[in-house]
Amino acid sequence: MTMKKGVKSAAATKKKKVQDCASALSNLGDLSDQCAATAIDLSGQYPPIQVMDSILKDCTSCEKLSLSTNNIDRIQNLSDTMPLKILSVGRNGIRKLDGIQPVAGTLEQLWISYNAIERLEGIECLQKLNVLYMSNNKISDWQEIDRLSCLPHLSDVLFIGNPLYKRYQKKNNLAEYTQEMMKRLPHLKKLDGTILQATLTDEEDEEENNGDDTTNQGREGLENE
Repeated sequence: MTMKKGVKSAAATKKKKVQDCASALSNLGDLSDQCAATAIDLSGQYPPIQVMDSILKDCTSCEKLSLSTNNIDRIQNLSDTMPLKILSVGRNGIRKLDGIQPVAGTLEQLWISYNAIERLEGIECLQKLNVLYMSNNKISDWQEIDRLSCLPHLSDVLFIGNPLYKRYQKKNNLAEYTQEMMKRLPHLKKLDGTILQATLTDEEDEEENNGDDTTNQGREGLENE
């Protein structure tokens, strides 16, 4: 049967329902109970969450919010009444850090790998941040890394897979990349999963350079394994 011109089928006119945090929380149980939790995990929802909706403002006890592996394109509807310490939004489609400011007073860890972030503008407000995992984004300029220099507690970062990292990797010169990162962020203790030598305590450093025979023999044994 031929459909008349200009007439759409019922399937074509039916709007696709957008999955948001409220509907995903409701699927887990009583909505008020879910909002009262200290840890909320909505990772890998199907259909994927597309919107961080206003229900998040009711999550006034949430310290860890996991929204990774969805289809979220921006951070929004966080509230300064939320005591959020860890935000996990990896594997989405986020392009900017807009919307992070309301939790600047509490956020300690931001896990935002596998997104499409080119600039770190706005991250300067996260004065309590100590962990930043943002591998496989689109950071290509050292100027963006410089934005992190004002974060006094930042000690653990992950930038593997960004254009900046790949540039040094391609030249087989990750040692220079590490040196440059340490120069710009001298307070780092861990870079791309590796503990930095510069973070050794004075006692450990003395052992490293002037250690006794037992220490040196033990180290040589590990190196030879």
